[in-house]
Amino acid sequence: MDEPLSNLDAQLRTSMRAELSKMREQLKVTTLYVTHDQIEAMTLGERVAVMREGTVQQCDTPRNLYDHPRNVFVATFMGSPPMNLLKAERTTAGVRFGRFELPLAAGAASSSALPSTMLLGLRPGDLALDHNAPAHWPRIDVIPLAVDEHGHERIVRFRCDDASGSTAALDVCALLSGRDAIFAGKPVRLAVDTAYLHFFDPETGDALSIP
Repeated sequence: MDEPLSNLDAQLRTSMRAELSKMREQLKVTTLYVTHDQIEAMTLGERVAVMREGTVQQCDTPRNLYDHPRNVFVATFMGSPPMNLLKAERTTAGVRFGRFELPLAAGAASSSALPSTMLLGLRPGDLALDHNAPAHWPRIDVIPLAVDEHGHERIVRFRCDDASGSTAALDVCALLSGRDAIFAGKPVRLAVDTAYLHFFDPETGDALSIP
């Protein structure tokens, strides 16, 4: 199948994904499905090959592609909104990006195993409003630049450095659930699940192998 749903509207695409999934289970036929839509790949694929310029970047289950991307391209392709990629530095207890410092979660890679500089990968869904998160998650105080309402969830964008209006500013996207009122320009305290941070080589873009 080559982009079979590309010309359908959003609602019909959703229902057709469900129908194709049922057909696959009923027919038990191996199917090669080509798509540029990562949601289709995640929902329909048992194994997914992520390709770039004719080269397979990673072939794995949708869950492993999401949780253990091999490089920056796979990391940002899998997931919507895409993973935040931030220039970060190693500190004594964790990592620093912009004006924030995050301690590493218990059981995660120790700070000493990280290089002095890296790309930090932070999924938008791994941030939550302060009162909706476990007490052990570290907190950061942010000022939203924009809030996109999606009903049951919203996308909040904020800057994590002090350079107001600077083109070098580090912008971060958070995917927050709930019905709490959030407004651009009004401070918000967010919690970060540091158990699922990702680390990449800033030169090659490859995931860092950290014990």
